Amino acid sequence: MADFHGYHVSIFGALMLGILQGLCVVLADTDPEKVFKTGSSLDLNVPYPNDSIVSWDFNGNQFADYSISRKCSVRESQFNGRLKCAHDVIGVTIQDLQPQDSGTFSIVAIVSGKQYPTRSIKISIQNPIRAVQIEKTQRWLLSTNSCDVDVTCAALGAENVSYQWSGYSLGSEAHLQFRLSPAEGAVTLNCTATNKVSSSFATETLRCSSETGMLYVWIGVAVGVIFILLIALTSALICWKKSQKDGTDVADGNTLYAEVNPGATTKKDKRSDSVANGMTLYETVDDLRNDMEKPAQTIYAKVTLPQHAKVVVTSSSPYQQVL
Repeated sequence: MADFHGYHVSIFGALMLGILQGLCVVLADTDPEKVFKTGSSLDLNVPYPNDSIVSWDFNGNQFADYSISRKCSVRESQFNGRLKCAHDVIGVTIQDLQPQDSGTFSIVAIVSGKQYPTRSIKISIQNPIRAVQIEKTQRWLLSTNSCDVDVTCAALGAENVSYQWSGYSLGSEAHLQFRLSPAEGAVTLNCTATNKVSSSFATETLRCSSETGMLYVWIGVAVGVIFILLIALTSALICWKKSQKDGTDVADGNTLYAEVNPGATTKKDKRSDSVANGMTLYETVDDLRNDMEKPAQTIYAKVTLPQHAKVVVTSSSPYQQVL
């Protein structure tokens, strides 16, 4: 029985040892994800002897290989122009990494006729944070005599960013909202943006006052007044143009223009006094009314006399002599 139990324990120990060895192989052959900054370089070197045969794959597609006869050679891939073979060791270097280079790289090696376990590494390429900006808005609240403040932190040129607020108020999101009273004076707020390849921060000074709040109110009122004035001015201009057009149409129907030469005579039933004004004579007459009872019309007559010429006024002429 003792031998049996001892044999049973030995089998159990062998199984545990096998499981642990399997776990060790998995951990050794599969590296965790690594993050690189855009524009950096990736070295994929292996510590194998020179008689090894090695191939490099990206997402299942081979892009380089090494052998005793051909040494290191590269193939057509997305790394063209950026892929270099190492000289001192067996390996390749990918330069100027870009976000589209994120993926899984695998290295397969055969050493002395024996294939080694495949080594895989997952690579993530991220853009660094170029700058951090804080956008703020605040409203004056008459009910509490304080300012309602909204601030937003934005990291430019990067993704997968985490934010941390410090200073007057604390927070871990991009947006932060709080109230500030005039009695607190000027306060400082800091925002730090971080991703796996870079970190940057920005600082903003805030102050709450009733004047600041009323300024926004007056700006809103001014914008409203200007808008109303523009509408009123536009309406008045349209009405004025319309009235001018209507007035021109009426005048065109009741006004006659004529040029009278010396010696011309006109017969009228009634005649008003003539008014001399320079070389032009204006006269309002009440013409004969026809059967349609047309309204009285105003005639504008322009008399042009040659120099040193005399106009003989006859007893039947309705025009006066103009000197």
